[in-house]
Amino acid sequence: MRFLSRFYCSKHLLLICMILSASIIYSQEELVENKSKYLAGVSLSHASAELLSDNSANYTYRSVLIKFPMAKKLKRSKHWSIYLDLVPQLNFGEFSEENMFEDTDNNFEFGASLGVSFHRRLKFVSMYLAIQVGPHYINKTPEFQSSGFIFSDTGELGLLFNLKNDYLLRCAFAYRHLSNASLTDKNRGIDNLIGTVGLSRSF
Repeated sequence: MRFLSRFYCSKHLLLICMILSASIIYSQEELVENKSKYLAGVSLSHASAELLSDNSANYTYRSVLIKFPMAKKLKRSKHWSIYLDLVPQLNFGEFSEENMFEDTDNNFEFGASLGVSFHRRLKFVSMYLAIQVGPHYINKTPEFQSSGFIFSDTGELGLLFNLKNDYLLRCAFAYRHLSNASLTDKNRGIDNLIGTVGLSRSF
């Protein structure tokens, strides 16, 4: 998957550029999240991990995650908001044993996660912490983790920058754990660190 390799090479520059540009281009208006009940958008994420199997083989695991985050405001106070989150996603990845990149396996996964997020509103930006869990399907995994039905548990820390016309720029960092709750013998788990950029709109 050559597009994945090109994405990996540019991911750090992309995240830095997006975060720096956000500080310049956000609208000098009231944070649009203040007056919204719903948020919906799309985001692009990069996930990576270095994994150790039961037989001490090292694996490199990488994924591109295409997410469609949606949220409904449950409660609002002067500076805080609580949202109910639903995050459908379609992800494409690759993994290989250490020093065996010519023998790379490609995989895909899809599913949806449900959770809550806690937003601290500032003047032009909102900081948030999200916790999400949900069912996924993954078609191929390293030998220490069963494929098929799996759970995704995610903790995410991010920023929503104010743009114009009710749009928000999302920049986030997350930790994700994939496993099947010991439904099969092979359940070592796959832990990912994830960087995300995205665009959301408030309603």
